[in-house]
Amino acid sequence: MRHDYSTEQFQAFREEARESFWGQVRWRTQHALQQLLEADSEQQMAEYLGLARYERSEEPEDRVDSRNGCYERDYVTPLGSIRLRVRRTRKRSFLPRGLQTLQRRAPEVAELIRQAFLRGIWTKRWKNSITLRCRMTGSIYCWTVSG
Repeated sequence: MRHDYSTEQFQAFREEARESFWGQVRWRTQHALQQLLEADSEQQMAEYLGLARYERSEEPEDRVDSRNGCYERDYVTPLGSIRLRVRRTRKRSFLPRGLQTLQRRAPEVAELIRQAFLRGIWTKRWKNSITLRCRMTGSIYCWTVSG
């Protein structure tokens, strides 16, 4: 019995190339989303202060507030978990538009967790079902929603 290894090797190469391509697309999309949200946070702070980054006001007494760096916050999206740098001043912080104060995950991910809870999936079965969903759809990363 003789096997045609070239066809099997080609199929394995093709599958690996497909996974690599979609992994790159997912990473680039995730990175673009992160940059967009961080730029929005920076823009909100600049509008609030009336000053761009590295710009100084002519009258220090007229200052509304002063910059105070940023803090990092994890946010789970259908593309995976991203770490955002949220800008802040001495008096307030500037979450990107579209994110609520205590929101840690996208509505789609929250709905998936809610459905699993309502169906009574145990923790072990929960991880297995999330892993299965990740493999089937590739919509979320497994380690971002483990319970």
